Amino acid sequence: MIPKVEVITCKEIGKRYSYEWVLRDFDFQFKKGECYAIRGPNGSGKSTLLKILSGYSTPSKGKICYSSGNTDIPTSDIYRHIAFSAPYIELIDILTVDELLDMHHGLRPFINMDTVRETIKNLPFKNMFRKKVEELSSGMKQRLKLILSIMSQSSVILLDEPGSNLDDDGKQWFEELLKPRIKDHIVIIASNEESDLRLAQHLIKITDYKKAKQS
Repeated sequence: MIPKVEVITCKEIGKRYSYEWVLRDFDFQFKKGECYAIRGPNGSGKSTLLKILSGYSTPSKGKICYSSGNTDIPTSDIYRHIAFSAPYIELIDILTVDELLDMHHGLRPFINMDTVRETIKNLPFKNMFRKKVEELSSGMKQRLKLILSIMSQSSVILLDEPGSNLDDDGKQWFEELLKPRIKDHIVIIASNEESDLRLAQHLIKITDYKKAKQS
């Protein structure tokens, strides 16, 4: 059985592009069963931090440790443990929703495929399984992205601006989808929208990690 990530420990994480530090000396520990909000102005490093935590981007300095109990999980295996939804991560438009589900289930299995299909069936869009992704509205694509991430077996859920392209009903739907899964996951949300962050128990101000620590 694959161990679940229970703790993510960040030690002096920093990211630099050319001569500019987007993130500096980020020390933090994320724990299972908790939901964290990352806030800050546009371009302040929120998405950069999520990309680093997901393994999509490598920090310029510092170290991240993923652990389960007393066991460290190799960074090379971390992709199996992380589900990541963001506006800049696109779905494959030419696939039908059915094909997309099958492909995703092969890469990152769902907790329960029947429950996933029932959740999609209850969305306000008829005959959705046979539709190609490119036929869906931006709001429906966003709901699909969130389902793929939140309902997977991955023990870490990273969400960048989860409420983008969602109307008020969609934002309420997102909250109801995420809430029961927090207790078994590490959930990290990057956003400045209050409606995205109502379930967060901890607030991280990314601007606190823009300057080097004073010696």
